[in-house]
Amino acid sequence: RTKENAEQTAESAAADTRENADNVASDVREAADDVNDEFREERAELRTKLNEQKDALDKEIDRIDDKIDRAAANEKERWRKRKALLEDERRELDADLKDLANDTKREWREFKGEVNERYEKVKRDLNDNN
Repeated sequence: RTKENAEQTAESAAADTRENADNVASDVREAADDVNDEFREERAELRTKLNEQKDALDKEIDRIDDKIDRAAANEKERWRKRKALLEDERRELDADLKDLANDTKREWREFKGEVNERYEKVKRDLNDNN
């Protein structure tokens, strides 16, 4: 009878262990799904933010083209330099968007930090009406 009780206890413990392992595995899958969802949401938000900034750069570049056309000869060079700066930033944003499509989760934090720094720089440059 003691042997029988020991076998039942062992079987019960094994069943509990399997159930706990299944629960842990399920919790890990749910956590991974949550992380993946958050990752996708952050990428989508960043993509939207960068595209909006590209649009703002395009508008500013068009505005500068008008200023270059109407500027006095001594002012044209200043506007051309500003336009060149914004066009460089536009190309960097295009590269960031391309990288965003190819970026992995492992590299995400570093990439996101770099892109946010560039975003803030472009934002300052757009607000600088030199």
